[in-house]
Amino acid sequence: DSVLSFVYGTVDHIVKVHPIWSMMTFILIFSPGLVFGINALAICKDRSRMFEDQKESKDLRSSYVGFLFLILFPLLTFCFPIGVLTSQICEIFIVPFGSKGMVTSIQYITDMSTGFEAFLESSPQIILQLYIIFNTG
Repeated sequence: DSVLSFVYGTVDHIVKVHPIWSMMTFILIFSPGLVFGINALAICKDRSRMFEDQKESKDLRSSYVGFLFLILFPLLTFCFPIGVLTSQICEIFIVPFGSKGMVTSIQYITDMSTGFEAFLESSPQIILQLYIIFNTG
């Protein structure tokens, strides 16, 4: 109980003292999802970016591509941190058992989401955290 009250008190203090920095941190966590969403729209228009073989993209239209477009893309767009983890978990299960097209598409999505996380979330977030630490002590 004392640990939980300590954590609650600390979070409450941070939100009251640093509301701008708190909001900036949350914005940085979810902002790569907007970029991914724009890229997902481009993928919806031109599936050749994700599939090497156009025939395979038509064969997979009913099941796997539906999963990507209806579940994984919105998850990566609106809840980016959970979407990144979900895409990596999907890749773990698809690589050993999936066809070449499925593996290529999930690797493309996982690589893209990991790259967005590295460049659009992690780097600005560490800069913001260092700024907060050095300016507030």
